[in-house]
Amino acid sequence: MALFAGVARREITPPPGMALIGYGNRFLPNIGAKDPLYATALVLQDGDTKFALIAVDLLAVSDQTVACVEAAIGY
Repeated sequence: MALFAGVARREITPPPGMALIGYGNRFLPNIGAKDPLYATALVLQDGDTKFALIAVDLLAVSDQTVACVEAAIGY
């Protein structure tokens, strides 16, 4: 049986004006980004078995985001 693999990377840098997480004393939204943020996915398939690993340059991922990703990939 063959093993198939695919990888993709997308920039997910938020636009200026979004609220920041991880800065307890910061009350203003962001004014820009020093470096771009990315989401990277690796998908492996061996017959009927599929595995996806998704890494994101984020401090946290909300339940709503997880649900949207699951719906998009048909989980």
